[in-house]
Amino acid sequence: MAWDFHAERRLPAFVRGDVLSPFQIQATLAFCLGALSDLIAQWSMGERGAVVLPVSGSTTGKNDVGMNHTLSSEKPAGPAHAHHQNRRVDARRVLGFATFQGLVFTPAIGAFYVKLDQVARDMELTPWVKVGMSVFCDQFLVAPFVVAAAFAWVGFVGLGQSSATVSQRIEKNLFPTIRTGWLLWIPLQLINFGLVPVDMRIIVVNVVALFWNAYLARRTATSDAKD
Repeated sequence: MAWDFHAERRLPAFVRGDVLSPFQIQATLAFCLGALSDLIAQWSMGERGAVVLPVSGSTTGKNDVGMNHTLSSEKPAGPAHAHHQNRRVDARRVLGFATFQGLVFTPAIGAFYVKLDQVARDMELTPWVKVGMSVFCDQFLVAPFVVAAAFAWVGFVGLGQSSATVSQRIEKNLFPTIRTGWLLWIPLQLINFGLVPVDMRIIVVNVVALFWNAYLARRTATSDAKD
């Protein structure tokens, strides 16, 4: 049977790779994981009953974070009403996390990983020194800017906060968040920089960030609820 050389043209464009480049696929994956992480955070907080998540834009009182906070001891009007409130989703906040992860974090950090690998190779470092230098640059030089950018982006885009509120949130949460992050990211990045190919490192980070971003969302909401 003769091979049909035109058969490949009949394959879907996505299968042939004509639609999305590897970079675009990574950004799309990051966008979806960013959205999912915030959905997990909103669902878990709403399920516990400590935080009620309204539709985007419906804020009350002095709360400027796009959420209505209620005490878990308060009794709702009825079971149906409570179930409806606990299942609301702040779509704008989800979009804020998703766009940061897909449009800001992944392009910037992906390019940083490539450049960092090039610099390390040009310096002809031994493998372990190369890994140590990469982790140090990633966690102690870049991570503070990434965390601050995440708080700012989600604050402005996802929550519609004022510049004063965003600045206050960054000042309050930046260093405690970074210190907690070191417990996760330093061991992970030692493995990532040591064993994973450079073009796959951002994918590893984005998958783990699914859980890290959910933690960030919960931490922010909890800290704001105490204000």
